[in-house]
Amino acid sequence: MVQRVRAAVIVNPESQSARYFALLYAAPAERPALEALFGIEREVLDSVRPGLDHHVAHSRLQWWREECERAARGGAAHPLTRTLITALGDSHAKSVPQLAGLCGIVDVATWDLATATFETRRELDAYCQRWAVAMIEPLIAAAMRPAAAAGAQTANHTPESAAADAAPSASAKSTRQGSFGARLDSIASAEAATSATLLASAEPTDGWQDLGAAICEIELLAGLALDAHQGRIRFALDELESANVATNSLAKLPWPETAAALIRGRLAFLRNKIERNVSGSSREQQQALRGLLVWAALSWRTAQRMERALPNRPQPGRFDGVNDAWFAWRIARRAAVGRFRLN
Repeated sequence: MVQRVRAAVIVNPESQSARYFALLYAAPAERPALEALFGIEREVLDSVRPGLDHHVAHSRLQWWREECERAARGGAAHPLTRTLITALGDSHAKSVPQLAGLCGIVDVATWDLATATFETRRELDAYCQRWAVAMIEPLIAAAMRPAAAAGAQTANHTPESAAADAAPSASAKSTRQGSFGARLDSIASAEAATSATLLASAEPTDGWQDLGAAICEIELLAGLALDAHQGRIRFALDELESANVATNSLAKLPWPETAAALIRGRLAFLRNKIERNVSGSSREQQQALRGLLVWAALSWRTAQRMERALPNRPQPGRFDGVNDAWFAWRIARRAAVGRFRLN
């Protein structure tokens, strides 16, 4: 959790973080939504920072849960959620179905506040997918809106007919998000065991949400040792048990080879998952989602570095910052002309 909090909070040129470069190279229609989502995530995660009174943390999370629900109804009060609604097309909308899953940011923060562990892989996957539904789906909707509107107008010749054609898709998306969110509603008030049961019933997500889930898990793995040192195991306990890896062995690097092999295999899986989910993106998607692709590519690069360094922690190279900046620029350039590739 510590690594994810740091990644979410520090988004500036000095940080050289994946989020910073995602914002730097985001497409024009993508940037307002990305800035708003990063801002909301920072505000929510600030509620679970170390040292904050537990009652204050719960009060803040409850307010943000209500705010996310208000946003989905078009009645947002916070400037960040209002900005997000505007980025989605209509600041006066009475319903914003693209934000039906926004409470997922609060759900995962509440899970973290309860110091809940992941008993099974399904629970960990559902945690990451819940985050992805909250962060990635609104971003996709906002970024692709101009292209979708242009395409609809070209096909139907009138804005009215384009809006009518788009309505069924938005309704279906809202239903799916609502079903996913309903299974997780009680995470805010339940303790770890109840939350784990709910998370285990999560539904699979589409390709872009799978991409977001991979980004989320790589961030968890990047902070695995530090979180384990603080008593939080951010890995599936059933997989650790099957591999005969003691949880306390994760708190200190270098890890035993059994643990290193398990994590190495997971990192390779996540890199392949990112590769699969971006490989089929169209020219229009690459151009509209340039920031997301930069974010995904830098996450892929982080996983690669970790994989190569295990069982030790990756040691920052003298020119890593420069190399990352150059890598992010090349990825953005490729996406801008519809020729995105990771290497």
